[in-house]
Amino acid sequence: MEMEAKLDQLRELVETADRDKVELLNQLEEEKRKVEDLQFTVEEACITKGDLEVATVSERSRIMELEREVVELQLRLRSSQQTEGAVSLSTEELSNLKAQAQSQEKKVGGLIVLVCPGFRLQPDSSLSVQAFVPALSYP
Repeated sequence: MEMEAKLDQLRELVETADRDKVELLNQLEEEKRKVEDLQFTVEEACITKGDLEVATVSERSRIMELEREVVELQLRLRSSQQTEGAVSLSTEELSNLKAQAQSQEKKVGGLIVLVCPGFRLQPDSSLSVQAFVPALSYP
């Protein structure tokens, strides 16, 4: 009987060992699946990283191109503003010069009247001082 008890005890140990073995095999399979999932995730991340790096290089290139365009447009704008400033200065200077010329013509007209007392300029006369002055003769 003692042998049978030992045999039963050994059977129980073998059954327990078999159950532990099955449980460990199941855990091993589960861990293998986890490792495969992680490997797949890592591979996806590497592919995505590569795609992002290519996109980043492309976007950096586009940014540099746009920055060059901005600088070029700023230079053209400054040049245009300087040209407009020069044109407006020229127009302003021209207006000032015309006003000065008219003022000088009035002064010269007044002098002609003083020098030639018999000559009278009509206020609405189309005869300009410039046309009259060369025709003056001095005795």
